[in-house]
Amino acid sequence: MEALVDFVVSLAVTLGLMSSPSITLNPTQPVAGQQLQICYDFAGTEAASVTLRVEFDLLGTEEQDVRTYTVTPGDNCVTVSVPSDALFVRVSDQTLNATDATASVSGSTESDG
Repeated sequence: MEALVDFVVSLAVTLGLMSSPSITLNPTQPVAGQQLQICYDFAGTEAASVTLRVEFDLLGTEEQDVRTYTVTPGDNCVTVSVPSDALFVRVSDQTLNATDATASVSGSTESDG
């Protein structure tokens, strides 16, 4: 029965009959060394909180700068500093699985090391 409910909800979201949670970035193209605001729209959920995973791909390395933040319906945005050597950012919802927010980072400079 749970599978049927999941299917119906997924179909309703796909058809635009029901809101689904989403992640937004501001600015939409982050700038290395500056601030990035990440907001979570809790539309269509009754979740008390959501954990966001923020991953920055870094210049000159296969390593990532990974951070996690918890947001709530009453405090649904977080402001983070973009690393000066970041090339790309990916924000994923670790709780309700909203579509990931991704963006290339402009102005990256290689770190001293």
